[in-house]
Amino acid sequence: NEALEVEYMVGALGAERAGGAISTAEEFNQLAATFAHARGMPSPRALTDDELTRVRARIDELFLKWRTLPPDWRLELVFPPLL
Repeated sequence: NEALEVEYMVGALGAERAGGAISTAEEFNQLAATFAHARGMPSPRALTDDELTRVRARIDELFLKWRTLPPDWRLELVFPPLL
């Protein structure tokens, strides 16, 4: 379920970037809940406007880094282990 939840978020945020229409947290959370319920999953944790703003800013930062990489270089993200 967590992987599907993340896949929804990635897809929804990608659609925002492609379409240029930014959802409010309320709209985003409602669509996420609808997506989850259609798949028989529980509603994901609701995100705040501040959390979505930070996620969008991080995505913008990573896309900028990706676009400016020299040829044959790679962008590597390191995630600390969860305790």
